[in-house]
Amino acid sequence: MNKIIIIGTGLFAEVAASYFEKHSSYKVVAFACHAVYKQSDTYFNRPLVEVETLQENYPSSDYHAFVAIGYGKMNKMRERVY
Repeated sequence: MNKIIIIGTGLFAEVAASYFEKHSSYKVVAFACHAVYKQSDTYFNRPLVEVETLQENYPSSDYHAFVAIGYGKMNKMRERVY
């Protein structure tokens, strides 16, 4: 089973997690957000990690990532996170 981190903590992230869990071969193992927005250590019953330390804790050789951030500002936010 593939492991994936959802980057984002809004409704889009929750919907994406549900989709990945029910309709794909991915297991959502954590969520991520920028440190300035982190308000707890868990989100949607999974670990919530800081984007700034994501690679240290979840290396891209072992985990996939999905950026679940809305399309506001013509995708500039998604581009910045990517």
